[in-house]
Amino acid sequence: MEEEGQSSAPLLEEKQPQTAGCPGCAVDRRKAANPGIPYGSFIYVWIVTLCTGTILRSIISKLIIACFLII
Repeated sequence: MEEEGQSSAPLLEEKQPQTAGCPGCAVDRRKAANPGIPYGSFIYVWIVTLCTGTILRSIISKLIIACFLII
């Protein structure tokens, strides 16, 4: 016997139609193919962040030195 307002199947298990250009569908397919922690993506983001930080730090330090030399 079911109580009123509850269905037998959870809503999250319904299959949604996937379109070709849907970015969310691509993420869902990638998550289904590779369950677990995405260490490769974490390393990629870490390397990009590290490189961007060092480039910005060197540019900012050169700008600060140039400003003190002008003043």
